[in-house]
Amino acid sequence: MKIRTFWVLASILSIIIVFTGCSSTPKITATNTLKITQNDKKIILNYLDTKTNDIAYPSKGKMYSAFELLETDKDKIYIWVVKEEYIKVGATLERGQGVSLPVVLKIKKSSKGISIISHNFPKDGVNFNKDVKKLFPANIRFPNNEEMVKLIEVTKTRAEEDLKNTLIK
Repeated sequence: MKIRTFWVLASILSIIIVFTGCSSTPKITATNTLKITQNDKKIILNYLDTKTNDIAYPSKGKMYSAFELLETDKDKIYIWVVKEEYIKVGATLERGQGVSLPVVLKIKKSSKGISIISHNFPKDGVNFNKDVKKLFPANIRFPNNEEMVKLIEVTKTRAEEDLKNTLIK
């Protein structure tokens, strides 16, 4: 009886381990990883600030971007982007509209770094999930809520620095 109970418990435990392992989020595994330098990050940030009004544009203020690198490929960079609008009201800032979503940057790599050719992102609405599946490799892990809050803080810091620099002039 004790041996039979042991085998039943061992079998149940094995099943739990198998299903728990199968449902875990896969780690990012890029087969063709592109190394992103600090200069590349500046290029990406500048591109997001100046060339992505189709993602989000300001209504009254200025948009500030932040991103998290998700994965790279030989000619693509997968990122999570946060764009937030900040409106200057006297010597303070008010937060306006914002967006948080995954973006694919199509790039060209040279000895001088990267140049961004174009970008693509899932459209809002009913086709969002379908677009995500089409645009992004299945193994990409998107940021959690805490990581997105940190990206929003980066946009706020950038806006505050910009405001401080304009007040000094």
